[in-house]
Amino acid sequence: TVGLKKLLIRNFQLRNQSQASASAAAAAAAAPHASRYVADPTGAAAAAASVLSLSSAGGSAAHRFEGDPADTVHYWSLVGSWEDFKRSKHTMVAHIEAGRYFLYAFGGDNGRATYDIEARTWTQVLPVNGTPPAPRYTHSAVVADDSMLIFGGYTGEENKNDLFEYRFGSRYWAEWKFDAKSAKPVPRTAHCAFVYNGRMWIYAGYDGNRRLNDLWNTPVPSSYGASPMAVHFWEEAQQMGAQPPPLCNFSLTVCRDTLFVFSGESGSKSSNKLYQYDFSSSHWSVINRDNVLGCVAPAPEKVFGHSMLSYGRHLFVFGGVTGSSVMNQLFSYDLDDKTWSTVEPAAGSRVPDGRLYHSAVLVDSSMYIFGGNVEKNLFSGDMYRIQLSSYPRCTLQDDFGRLLQSNMLCDVEFLVGPDKQSIMAHQCFLAARSCFLINRIREARQAAAQQAAGQQPQSGPLRVRLPETDPTAFRLILSFVYTDQLQPVENAEDMQNTATILLMMQVYQLALQFQMSRLQHVVTQYLESCINDRNVVVTYERASELGQVPVKDREFEELDKPLILEVVRRRERFAASPSGAVSTANSANRIIDAHKRDILEHTNSLKKDMAIFLSTVGPDYSDVTLLLGEHRIPAHRAVLAARCGYFEALFRSFPPKDDVVEVSFGKFVPTKQAFSNLLRYIYCGDMSMPPADLMYIANACDYYNFANDRLQAYCKQNIEVNISPDNVLTILEAADVIKSQGVKSHALRIVAKNARRIVDGEQSATLLRLPPQLLVEILRAVVLEK
Repeated sequence: TVGLKKLLIRNFQLRNQSQASASAAAAAAAAPHASRYVADPTGAAAAAASVLSLSSAGGSAAHRFEGDPADTVHYWSLVGSWEDFKRSKHTMVAHIEAGRYFLYAFGGDNGRATYDIEARTWTQVLPVNGTPPAPRYTHSAVVADDSMLIFGGYTGEENKNDLFEYRFGSRYWAEWKFDAKSAKPVPRTAHCAFVYNGRMWIYAGYDGNRRLNDLWNTPVPSSYGASPMAVHFWEEAQQMGAQPPPLCNFSLTVCRDTLFVFSGESGSKSSNKLYQYDFSSSHWSVINRDNVLGCVAPAPEKVFGHSMLSYGRHLFVFGGVTGSSVMNQLFSYDLDDKTWSTVEPAAGSRVPDGRLYHSAVLVDSSMYIFGGNVEKNLFSGDMYRIQLSSYPRCTLQDDFGRLLQSNMLCDVEFLVGPDKQSIMAHQCFLAARSCFLINRIREARQAAAQQAAGQQPQSGPLRVRLPETDPTAFRLILSFVYTDQLQPVENAEDMQNTATILLMMQVYQLALQFQMSRLQHVVTQYLESCINDRNVVVTYERASELGQVPVKDREFEELDKPLILEVVRRRERFAASPSGAVSTANSANRIIDAHKRDILEHTNSLKKDMAIFLSTVGPDYSDVTLLLGEHRIPAHRAVLAARCGYFEALFRSFPPKDDVVEVSFGKFVPTKQAFSNLLRYIYCGDMSMPPADLMYIANACDYYNFANDRLQAYCKQNIEVNISPDNVLTILEAADVIKSQGVKSHALRIVAKNARRIVDGEQSATLLRLPPQLLVEILRAVVLEK
């Protein structure tokens, strides 16, 4: 071990000498690329991605910035601030050079004389050949192969439809020539551009008189060795389906072979709809899940001057202005779940001020935000970075929904309606989500216990009778219990059918009876959104019969005068009827009004209800005990089997004796804290765990066979973030023991990069205690690092 230690020290000394020599050589041959940020200016246009100033003599220069990798997920950091480089309505693109990312900014409507600042500042990349484009703003810029393409924009005098190419390697500008006889897009500004399938595309914008919604493309050569004198052509793409209205100052991105467009300025037709364009069919559609009801976050408000990009399965939208408010929130749209959510900043983040007309680019897994208007006529020169996340989606709702459909391990049977239809379920989920059903289950338990007094206990599921409940409505209730969602019909077109509305009113009645405030809120939202002139009369009748008032005001807004008369006539008939339906309305009104604030402000999600259940009444409904060393942990077969393939196979094929199961993480028995954290993930999808437990839990993911790698990806990312030279040897040793190869490889890289600090520091004692084969692997990693 001492010999290896000496070798490590000597190796690191040699590597430092080598690096010092290389640094000296690099300094002697320093070029414009030596600085962190670079720009390429000329008096007329930008060389690489520059912010273009209309008012400065050199305002058309391109500027380049090299970024650093981020770490903590959703952590905002201020990369830098440049007082003399403020701008908005510019463009910024990312390009890899010699294995490093650089950001190129071009154009903008606030310019000053261009300049060159040393490391971590913007510097100008002067063009070597060619004629740069005229200074401009609200243009578009994309990267194709080893070039940046600039289209259109406003020069201060006119809109343009020219296309310029900047070649990063040679710093050469060239204007593309187009066939004079072929069609081409009109000059425009405030549009968007992207590269897809070997073509550069432009969409929508403003031509000086009107907004546009046309879509054009031009082939982009795969190699840029072609002559700059080549003649190109534009082609207008076909558009069918639910096309967005004419737009400007919007945002778009391409993901999964689909174009996504969000919000923007379109006059009276402005909206917060998310559109998608399928390239293969040339068909537009609006993304929605109107046939699936649930308490999900609403889409961001309609906005313009914002940015959008895609990473993993998410679209990310930042900034812009809505009404009179300038936004600084980051929203994400999950393409798999089709849901919006707000990205909450990590603790200690330096969140940007609200802004519009900024630029945003993706570098690996980080989003960079630069410039923009932070107030009226006040431009920003700040660069921010946030580390994005794209863990595999949470399958909690899917797993529980699949369990309900399978009827696996059911322990309660509901006999519903006058015909006593049998509907199977699981006590643990019902106890977690409905106080009413908890009480009915307790009553059934007590009755079964009394009946079995002195006799052999009855086998099979517990029976609960609900003779006055509609079976179809009850099945929807159960679906919500397990998934937090309702899907009353298959097709969104059927959501406003009278039959669907009447069914949902029955669901509302059951939600009141079962004391499920979250479900009340969901159904109320649905009813208020589905009233129209085709169903209003029948809906009003049924609401009066049931004493449901939340929809009545909304119904009258949709009524024509003849229909109002019809409603009055029918109400008179119902008032005279012996049923007394109308007479009960006032009491129902009071009940709904009393609960309305609670419904809106204090509703628990499936995740929260399951978390509360696990920590409170869960043991009362336990049907299996997990034996962790000396600790006995009450649990529920249904939840474990729904979430873990290991437990599903165990309970299906090898029922545990005495309802006791010994648990471990493979060959290792974890601490009670580590296993409790794993249980919280199983029951409610919670991934907040201390770093000390992450490595053991990551090792358990494969053993327990979850639906996807979400937990494993989270553990790996957070382990890597929390590994430092001060703890790396301890983590390396643990990873070697539990055979966690991914963590082990990362730890070896950390050791190799920080060998001198580790050998000379407090970690040296740990190094001496490591097994010989691990020391050999460390030595190999250090040599490879050299």
